[in-house]
Amino acid sequence: MKKYFALFFALMLVCAASAMADDIYVGKVIYITDGPGTTTGGVFNISDATGFLFPTFCIETDEYITIPDWYRVARTGTDAVTGGSNVTVPDPGPDPLDARTAYLYTQFRGLASYDAALADDYQNAIWFIEGEGANNNYLVAEATTAVDSGAWVGLGNVRVMGFDLEAGYQDMIYLVPEPGSLLLLGTGLLGLALASRRLRKK
Repeated sequence: MKKYFALFFALMLVCAASAMADDIYVGKVIYITDGPGTTTGGVFNISDATGFLFPTFCIETDEYITIPDWYRVARTGTDAVTGGSNVTVPDPGPDPLDARTAYLYTQFRGLASYDAALADDYQNAIWFIEGEGANNNYLVAEATTAVDSGAWVGLGNVRVMGFDLEAGYQDMIYLVPEPGSLLLLGTGLLGLALASRRLRKK
């Protein structure tokens, strides 16, 4: 009975670890639709052939996308491919994601629900932090305090996914597995393998 429990526990570890990140990778085809909010940005809802995946925001004000439509993920990383409206052309270069944006997106993903007004607040805060204009608001202050106090460090598990369009680019944010989740996943897989081996030997 203990062996069966070990097998079940290991399986739960694997499932828990895999549930903590978005299923995004280069080459993945996703469907983007409009979500709550009245800005020209997010919330955007990301889906694939299996259904809804997660909500997101864009991080550059001068990158445009046609929705609803299907797009292929062209790149992932920690930068927007160009600087958007806050970097001088002709050499815009990559625009690194700000830690405060990562903090806000992490907080947003933890919300049980949100309306259009709150979605607008998050999108405008992200644009302001990324140097894209928009209005300073209470979320900018919250994120700045979190980073300046050391309560939030770096990007956490927030990353940028980008799409190459016929006339430009589009960059949005998503979640990758946290380092602790990867360790948990490895532990779960190891436990699953050991438990399965013991059951076969019996």
